[in-house]
Amino acid sequence: MFKLPKKPSPKASVTELADFVEILAWVERSASAQRVVNYLGLVDDQILNEDDSYQGCEDQEDEHQEYLEDVFAELAKREEICNEAYPFEINGTAGTVLHLKPNVWDNPQQTAYLYLLAATRLNMNKDHNLEDIDGALEMEFLSAHALKQYLGAVKSTVMVFGTSDNAGRFSERVDELMVMLKEKGRFRNINGTEAPIHAQDDKLDVIGTIPFTDGRGGQLIVFAQSKTGTNWKSHISELRPEVFAKKWISHDFLIPPLRAYCIAESVDEIEWASNCAEAGLLFDRCRLVECCIEDDTNKLPENIRAWTQAAQTRINSYISA
Repeated sequence: MFKLPKKPSPKASVTELADFVEILAWVERSASAQRVVNYLGLVDDQILNEDDSYQGCEDQEDEHQEYLEDVFAELAKREEICNEAYPFEINGTAGTVLHLKPNVWDNPQQTAYLYLLAATRLNMNKDHNLEDIDGALEMEFLSAHALKQYLGAVKSTVMVFGTSDNAGRFSERVDELMVMLKEKGRFRNINGTEAPIHAQDDKLDVIGTIPFTDGRGGQLIVFAQSKTGTNWKSHISELRPEVFAKKWISHDFLIPPLRAYCIAESVDEIEWASNCAEAGLLFDRCRLVECCIEDDTNKLPENIRAWTQAAQTRINSYISA
């Protein structure tokens, strides 16, 4: 998986190269298939044989042409799924030129897409803090925004559980969570009241629920974990609501919470079913963007726009270097 400032290998996956084409189009306003070939050096002049035959070069060009067709097919799929929320448009005589749409910062869904693209391909260990904004932490707020919209912005309630500074704060957050959910349980350490608490958020980033007006427990609850970057597969089954409840809550939920996983990357279609089986309710990039609609009750956090604009500057410095 490539991370900027490095460029992808010619053997990179279709989804990786699709991201790279989007990055080029973002910072240069357009990106053609030929531009990708030139930038990555996909045609190797050294493959000529001693007879100066161009057969090998032609074969390699044909192979790369087919590969880039797959890449632009992936981009076309994203455009179809996201529709007007997609910040790019494909045109050119063969559909092999990607253009950045104008006024993307005025569209919260297009802004969200660019945020998720940057949060996938930047090194979020090194480049997460831009303009004094933690881009990795903003993923939790974007996930909360999307989950609220998915559940129904008017009626649903969400909480960013986040990370706590100390053990006492963690216990308070659990109590706040249970009050929000109208459930009987409160914080309880399964190891006993004197046992140390090492958890910060215990893999729980966002909670969403659709409460009833009767104020009673027994409702739809979603526990969500969010991840930037590309190593989300190694964390895909870490959050287990039933284990969280057993460790930290004094009573069982009346209805067990659903599990959700929010990731910045666009999931390869061929692996979608298996990833859903492991992740639960899976929100990849296009699904999150679909749910990043703004209305009077649910606004995209302003820090996401500011961080993404700073990320564009950082990415541009990497591409132009």
